[in-house]
Amino acid sequence: MASIGVNMAKKEAAQLTCECERHIGTQSGGMDQAISVMAQSGFAELIDFNPIRATDVQLPAGGTSVIAHSFAESQKAVTAAVNYNNRVVECRLAATVLGIKLGMEPQEAICSVKTLSDVEGLCISFACTRGLSDPVLAVEER
Repeated sequence: MASIGVNMAKKEAAQLTCECERHIGTQSGGMDQAISVMAQSGFAELIDFNPIRATDVQLPAGGTSVIAHSFAESQKAVTAAVNYNNRVVECRLAATVLGIKLGMEPQEAICSVKTLSDVEGLCISFACTRGLSDPVLAVEER
């Protein structure tokens, strides 16, 4: 961006690249774009959304990481309607159904639940009221 005289914060660039991908028809969440723009040498990144932000996570001294490329192409713009976007819709529907099963009014769940993090608090509450130590058990039980 600097080469064309545009100065943009990394968060803004990550958000913009995600929005650009949506213009070609994919329902991308932005993880790839965020890490590509916001990565820091020597750190892993915890990426959060709404708003987009990255938190440096120090890698352990002497640790080893493997970064691999499968060389398998996924042309999201070509196959989005039958592959990538289906997974996005399936995950949104699953989170909405889970919200309803955990006590949300259907209309509220349909209007407000987009990701599993939107019902995370309900999962934790459900687990606590049943003496469960792991909120994932709420998903299994429901």
